[in-house]
Amino acid sequence: MTPALIRPLMSCLSLAALGLSVAGCSQWQTAKPWLTGTLAEETSTLEGVRRTIRTGDIVTADQPLRIDTTLTLQQELTASTEQNGTAVSVRLQPGTYRLVSEADGARYFAAAESIPATRAGAALPAYGGIVVASDRPEPLAAYWLWSEVRNPLLAYVARIAYAPELPDAIAKQATVVGDEATATLSYAGVRDDTLLFIYRELAPGTTPDTEAGIEVELHCALEAECSYRAARFVVHAADPQHLDYSLVHAL
Repeated sequence: MTPALIRPLMSCLSLAALGLSVAGCSQWQTAKPWLTGTLAEETSTLEGVRRTIRTGDIVTADQPLRIDTTLTLQQELTASTEQNGTAVSVRLQPGTYRLVSEADGARYFAAAESIPATRAGAALPAYGGIVVASDRPEPLAAYWLWSEVRNPLLAYVARIAYAPELPDAIAKQATVVGDEATATLSYAGVRDDTLLFIYRELAPGTTPDTEAGIEVELHCALEAECSYRAARFVVHAADPQHLDYSLVHAL
């Protein structure tokens, strides 16, 4: 992908940053970097890594995990524009958006599911997510297609009418991949002085969201090694929402 093909997007981002209309540059007739570019997949056992995770995130697994860069929205955001006299808009839902491409100083975070949208007043699904410029901490624009097939015949970008600051919204997240059964240990918070975890044995094609798992209670002293099955890790800090730890040995 050459820089010439992505300059229209950066022009839109510059206008959005100034609070100006971006309706004139909402459609491209060429492929976008997020459609054609690919990111090298990163996998890791997480051994030897110190990281801070949220409740529900995987602490360790018995198989290497894919390490995704994700952006988490806490509230709905709306983006609107106009193309050839037709009003179009999308509503970016709270949740996790995965980094799918980087190009010319912009990062493209895609929603896992379709995005609620309207075109000429009619409700229909759209497919895309958030564009984040490298020199701004908040999302500047939304991007989307009207088909989940990545065909760039009609791709839109529009400024987000209200874009709050997103402190700590972008983070690394470990995700189960592959065709093998995978055992995982996820963080579940704190009860009294006990740390809570969820142990799951995931069949191929399942996710932690679809498997209930077994609740595990561990008494882990700070800065001391804690263990469960084959997993060994050191807890640096913990609260009901976050766990700061270093993994010594994978599950």
